[in-house]
Parts: sequence; C-alpha cells; structure tokens
Amino acid sequence: MDAWNNIKELRESHNCFMYAYNAIDPKLVKTCKKDPDCDQGFPQPGYASGFTQFANQKEKGCGDMVSRLWGDNPRVKACDFNEKCPAGTSKIALIVDPKRDYHFLRENPPRKINGLSMKWTDWSHKPGAMNVTLLDASNRPIIRPDRALFLYKKTKDPLMYTDFCGYFCVPRDRPIHAMAEVRKDPGQIMEGGSTNVKIGAAASLRSKRHRQTRRSRKRVTRRLKH
Repeated sequence: MDAWNNIKELRESHNCFMYAYNAIDPKLVKTCKKDPDCDQGFPQPGYASGFTQFANQKEKGCGDMVSRLWGDNPRVKACDFNEKCPAGTSKIALIVDPKRDYHFLRENPPRKINGLSMKWTDWSHKPGAMNVTLLDASNRPIIRPDRALFLYKKTKDPLMYTDFCGYFCVPRDRPIHAMAEVRKDPGQIMEGGSTNVKIGAAASLRSKRHRQTRRSRKRVTRRLKH
C-alpha cells in the first residue's frame, strides 16, 4: 500500500481497477514520469474484451460491470463475503453509482497491529488517481464493503455508490487484460507488479475524463471518479 501512495507516478497512472487486482503497468508509470500532468487514460474493465466505451453509455450497472469482468477474464469467480478464495486468487468487491461510476475494493492480507495479529481482515481502495485508503466515506475502517458507506455527498462532483454488486475471487496466475481504450488490436503482454498486465497499443492515449482525476496545469482537481 505504501508504494501506491508514495510513488507519485504510480498513484496518478493507476486507478481502483488496477489497484484491486494489484496490477502495475510499468509503461503507464514511465509515461507519467515524462508528463507532469500524467495526461493519459486509466485502464478500464471490459475494454480489452471489446465492450463499449463508458463515454458512450449512460449507466454503469452491476450487470454490465460483472459482464466486463468475465469478458476480460472468464476465471473470475463470484463468491460470498465469508468464502475463502482458492489458492492463487484473492478477493475483490465491486460497487457502482449506477448513473455515474464504478468502484473496486480489495481485501487486504492478514496483518499485525502493535505486534498482534488481527482476527479479521480489512479492505482498502484507491479512488481514481488519489491515495489508497482503508476508510469509507464516513471515515470508518472497511470491514465489510457491503455494509460500508460510499456516499460522497460533500465533494464538488458527488458520487453515490448505492449498489453493491458482489464479491469476486480473481486469479493471480494469469495476465489480466487491461486497456484504456476499446481493443482494436491483439495487444502485447507486459510485466506487471504481482501479476502480468496485458496492455494494448491505445493504453496510453488521453482519456476524456483525465482532468477529473489528475492535476490541471492551472489548478488541482482531485475527484473520486475514474
């Protein structure tokens, strides 16, 4: 988690989708280092499998988002909160603001606090180009995403993640397919962080939403939207 927050180019070039999968694309980081505004698009679920660009559809419902996950990787498996994911996989959660946005969280590995092992696992998430956090919208630790609060009413551009779409076990033993634009070519396998990331040639192109999550040359904007 520290690297995601402390390395500026990593923080500003990767979104909640990449964080949930713990996938790092060195090419995006390298491009961000060359541009102070990190002016490039985020990888988006479903683009690698040919789903419509988000800019061309009005809603981001659970059905559409889950279909995108399975389109990118058919081995993603729906699960329950109390279900232990098989070896080689880890657990993520998906929530949506049906009219505006999607958001992913990931379950943290067991850790210690003050030298004592926790009896439960907590969750973390990365809003857009912002820091990774362990807290929900009410500034409380996230123990169960389906019971946490993700209503960001006090921001300039309010986001209301009212729909919980489910928990999923995602494989770590094969590449994820992550692109910033809808697939137009077969792409290229690239090394990622804890996994490989498949990025197409269009992955570094500018996104129409880049100024919603990145610094403008004239002012600083930090919205939660992807």
